[in-house]
Parts: sequence; structure tokens; C-alpha cells
Amino acid sequence: MALIPLALRGVRYTPASAHDLLRRNLAVYGLGGLVLPFVGIKFIDLAVSRLPGVG
Repeated sequence: MALIPLALRGVRYTPASAHDLLRRNLAVYGLGGLVLPFVGIKFIDLAVSRLPGVG
């Protein structure tokens, strides 16, 4: 229910070229999609290695 006013307000449109949109989306989703899994796996590895009786 709390998100309905936000959804009705919508997203502000800012005109941009296709090149700018592609560069922004690759930076946000491309690099994040490559880096974030490795960081997450490292954190899981550190957490599991601290469990007693494991590793």
C-alpha cells in the first residue's frame, strides 16, 4: 500500500541519446553483474570458514 503513491507519481523522463543510455546501463548492470558475484562468493567463503568444524 505504501508504494502506490510512488507508482502513481511515475519515473521522471530525461531525454538521452542511445549511446549515453547504453554506456550507463553497461556501467551499472554490466560491471555490477561481473563484480558483485565474486564479492558475494568471497563473503560466503569467509563466513563458512569461520564456522566451527568447517575448513
